[in-house]
Amino acid sequence: MKRVYATARTPFTLDEVVALDEKRVVAVKLDVTKEADARTVAARAGDVNLIINNAAILDIGASADISVDTVRANMETNFFGTLNATRAFIPAYVVISINAP
Repeated sequence: MKRVYATARTPFTLDEVVALDEKRVVAVKLDVTKEADARTVAARAGDVNLIINNAAILDIGASADISVDTVRANMETNFFGTLNATRAFIPAYVVISINAP
């Protein structure tokens, strides 16, 4: 059975999504800024056909007004988070491409 792995830093926030189809929707903890979280989800999901990464934060303002810590947090989530999630699932995609007709 195909499943949807809905992820969030706090999985209980996904209760409404899981309730839509409790047999196929699985809520899983994932903080995209943590490589280990991404690898854990990838291992649990196994055969994956599609990844949709909607994790992002946005703090806008004049460069002089935004702290370096804020910019780092944006980069960790928006750039490195995407990289972590993508890299974690590459092995599954390699298997799919090898087994494709």
